[in-house]
Order: sequence, then C-alpha cells, then structure tokens
Amino acid sequence: MVPPGLFSGAAMPDWVAFLANMPPSSAYLNSVSGVLTGSMAGSGPWYLSQWFSLVVLAIWGIVPLVVGYLRYNRADL
Repeated sequence: MVPPGLFSGAAMPDWVAFLANMPPSSAYLNSVSGVLTGSMAGSGPWYLSQWFSLVVLAIWGIVPLVVGYLRYNRADL
C-alpha cells in the first residue's frame, strides 16, 4: 500500500532526502556534482549539502576498514 501523497509531485521532505543521500553511490554523485559545478554549499539544510556528501563517503570508506581491522586483530588464527 502506497501512502497518500507519496507521488503527488510535492517536494521530498528533508529527512527523506537525507536518507536518500546515505548510499555511497548517491553520496558520490552528489559530491562530484558539487566539485564539477564549483559550489559545495547546497541550498537547504547543512546535511543536504555537497560537502556533507564527502563526509558520508568518507564514513563509508573508513568504517568498514576499521571494523575489518578490529575483527582481524581479535581473530584467533
């Protein structure tokens, strides 16, 4: 069942846009578009700007490496 107003053409709420920017592919595309246009500050809340997409992309790169490193160190090989 689709909630009413989902496809009404209304603007996406900020929290939905924030969640849509969380996958690494979306964060990459958003940050690259900011670099190519030369404007890293987006209109709207700070968590929807292109520079924050770089932070999200860094988290996607750093957290898996840290978790893997910690699991490897604790493993009994």
